[in-house]
Amino acid sequence: MARKLSNFEIYLYSVFRGHQERQLIKKQSEMAIKIQRRFRRHLSEASNTEENNHKESKENKENDEEKSKQELLELRRENRENRVRGWREDTPELLRKEYKAEIGEQTKEEFNLFQDEITELKWKSEQQIERNVYLDGSSPRKILFISSNIQKSSLLAEARLADVITFDYDFAKDTFENLINMLETNLEEYRAGSRARSICFVCQGGPGHLYILKKRVLTSPKLKKESEADQVRFWKSIGKCMSKIRHHESVIHIMGCNILGNSKGQQLFDELEAIMRPSIVKIKAPLELSEEGQDMISAYFDKPKYNTWKMRRYSKTE
Repeated sequence: MARKLSNFEIYLYSVFRGHQERQLIKKQSEMAIKIQRRFRRHLSEASNTEENNHKESKENKENDEEKSKQELLELRRENRENRVRGWREDTPELLRKEYKAEIGEQTKEEFNLFQDEITELKWKSEQQIERNVYLDGSSPRKILFISSNIQKSSLLAEARLADVITFDYDFAKDTFENLINMLETNLEEYRAGSRARSICFVCQGGPGHLYILKKRVLTSPKLKKESEADQVRFWKSIGKCMSKIRHHESVIHIMGCNILGNSKGQQLFDELEAIMRPSIVKIKAPLELSEEGQDMISAYFDKPKYNTWKMRRYSKTE
């Protein structure tokens, strides 16, 4: 939208247009006088040469008329070029629009940076609040989810360490919302405002996919479907429940399946870690026989009891 002109600017434009009009009128008058002089000279020469051949006089007259016509055409051309036109701001307005667009993009970038700063500030404030929860020297608890479709899941639950909060959930009946409610409720019962140091899911799956609940396979493409919105919310909530005190130690372990059997497994882990941001959480699924796998087992289970479960899990006797 064009800027409204001030009274002073209107006055300047009127003075400028008046000056242009006076110059144009002056130039037109000079050209008219010049034409009149030439025409009078022509009449004088015609009267002095009456004896000349009529044909020559006619040709001279035609030549003079042609010259006069050309002069008039030239005068009209100059008038058109010097014609006073209304004030226009088309070009400045276009420049202004481009400038506004640049300002919009810059504002958007600054807003995004501002949002990032707000998120970081919120994360640090939550970290400090959590530190206040453990001023007595206690530490965040480890969490263990055991699916009921794991062989002898109740026996595996008995092999847990005493300081591990364990959920032996129903693979067929429980929902993602139920799992989150159980997690949040037990963390709050342990200590108001507490978070999980680490979480381990013992469930079935395979290369590139995971079955936490029945008929709810977790894959990278599934996370992009609207029908899996509750599964995305589940992982976002898991991220919020993870401890921020020693965020480099915040980890989610996957046991019971070889999800990293192909590259899609690691791709799925990367996407889940992105969903849980701004919480800084790593997802791991080391092989049980590896050193890291043995450390994972020791973090949640009593090793002798865990080995007993491994020997008896396929046994038909209790």
